[in-house]
Amino acid sequence: VARKVAKVYPDSVLSFYCYADYTQPPTVQRKLAPNLCAMIAPIRYCRLHAIGDEHCPSRKQQAAMLDGWAKVAPRLGYYNYMYNLADATFPMFKYTPCKQDFPFLADKGLTYMTIEVLSNWYIYGPQIYLSLRMAYDPRLDAAALMNDYYDKFYGPAAGPLMKRYWMVIDEAST
Repeated sequence: VARKVAKVYPDSVLSFYCYADYTQPPTVQRKLAPNLCAMIAPIRYCRLHAIGDEHCPSRKQQAAMLDGWAKVAPRLGYYNYMYNLADATFPMFKYTPCKQDFPFLADKGLTYMTIEVLSNWYIYGPQIYLSLRMAYDPRLDAAALMNDYYDKFYGPAAGPLMKRYWMVIDEAST
């Protein structure tokens, strides 16, 4: 279907979800049509740790899964769950995963990203800011971005205290 669509609409991109029970890459190592994008939706993988974290079996497996898709799919997309689906009201800051995952995904050929987030700025504000900025440029300096955020969002007096608060949350979950 993708090849037939490309003949009529050569600039089109068709995507499909690699989701739930279907995240594993094909075992046949054959390149997919050039206009296909494998959209990885890792809903059943850990969301607390960075992709490939050596202490997290789920994220180690996810790194291998992404490697497999990168071998066969000309384009990769990623559906990034930026909140804790198990407890959506618990404060969470994915600083470490963001600073590691975005460059990792870019190296695998990431071309599209969906960021699913709840708009609870008081719970997810820093990671909303960080993930959106890094989605546009995965090579940005995460520490510099966040220092700017803390200073401008909370002000110079509260910024260092809020930085410590959010970094403790990140450290506790990674």
